[in-house]
Amino acid sequence: MIRLCITLVLLASLSMAVCAQKAYTPKQGSLERKAIMETMRKQCEKMLGQKVVFVVSHLKVQSGWAFSTGVPRQPNGKRIDYLKTQFREYVELGVFDDSYCTLLTKVGKTWKVKRFLIGMTDVPWVVWPKEFGAPKGIFPGAGG
Repeated sequence: MIRLCITLVLLASLSMAVCAQKAYTPKQGSLERKAIMETMRKQCEKMLGQKVVFVVSHLKVQSGWAFSTGVPRQPNGKRIDYLKTQFREYVELGVFDDSYCTLLTKVGKTWKVKRFLIGMTDVPWVVWPKEFGAPKGIFPGAGG
């Protein structure tokens, strides 16, 4: 009975620690940030059909979730020519912003993309905490 009580107390403490984790930005060069960026890069390069790097304006992680916004660029730092991508029509119509937003979740030790959008002209992530159960603290304006 004592072992059961100790086990329950330890599990409750661990659960509270995970829930209490605050949103943070992984340091540049950290293994965590590299893993997140590489997962995003694979998705973005598949969408654009070319190599990219990211100019990150927002990156937050909390409780196994990550959210990032910014702008994809060519490896030499130049802008992407979206007229050579699947987004050509949107660019020509003037309804395309060259920024990205992405939501990732950690499954085991691996980051997985839940959503990766390029060119959005609104803020689609406002519904993602409810839609995916992601913590609000990782999104812009959350103060996390």
